[in-house]
Order: sequence, then C-alpha cells, then structure tokens
Amino acid sequence: MVETALTSWEVKDLVYTWFKKITEKAPVGELLTMLNADRLEMKFPEETLRSHTDFKKWLDKVTHLFFDQVHDVIFLDVVVDGRKADVNLIVNWQARTWTPPAAYSEWQGFYVRQHWVVVKDETSGRPVISTYQVGQFDPMTCPGGK
Repeated sequence: MVETALTSWEVKDLVYTWFKKITEKAPVGELLTMLNADRLEMKFPEETLRSHTDFKKWLDKVTHLFFDQVHDVIFLDVVVDGRKADVNLIVNWQARTWTPPAAYSEWQGFYVRQHWVVVKDETSGRPVISTYQVGQFDPMTCPGGK
C-alpha cells in the first residue's frame, strides 16, 4: 500500500457519509467500515465504546429509542496532519421518542458539539473514525413553540 496523507476532502466525505448512513439507519456493517477496528474510542453521554461489538450494541439500543432522526452538519473544521485529522463539528440533531402508553411522541433537538480523530486505515487506505467524542448539547427551540 502506498503511504499517502489524508486529504480534507476525504475526511469531509467521511463525516457527511457517516451522518447520512446514521440518519437513514443503514446496516451496521456499512457503519463499521467507517470505524477504526484496532483503536476505537467513542464517548457518548451515556457510555464509552471501545470496539465494534460495543458499537453494535449501542446502535441497536439507540435505533430502537429514537425515530425520525435528523443529523445536519452545520459547522465542520478539519485539520489534517499526515495520516491523521482532527475534526471539530456541530451537528443539528433532532429526534422523536415515544414511551408507551403516552398519547404522543416527544420531540427533542440540540446543537451537538463533537470532536473526532480520523486516521487512514492501514489495510484499505480509507479514512476511518478512531476517536468520536460527543461534547456539549445546546437545546433548540421546539418547532411550534412547545
């Protein structure tokens, strides 16, 4: 394999593709190809994931908890340093949850700050997420003022 540096275009494509696949509830196998298999750390408010197995369990949980999700990247800054990139982003995240036997689902929406470290996969040469840290949640105003 040729030793080449990451490009900001590759990293940006990874970010947008990731959120498209998460929003569309793509098969877990498609998402796993975007995660570092050797060194992974994903810090969410509810837990820290360190393997593909951890990610599969987490995804199953949140897929059944949230529906009508929206992930819209509203800020993206990529700094590439050879085969590694630091990524800072803000995602507009919206979703609905329903707790039986409630008459209605509940909407929630936030601007979520995240920091990622993206590296070149040793085997494929593609960019993969190595560190994924969910940070501050800034609440949105509910549509319709509720």
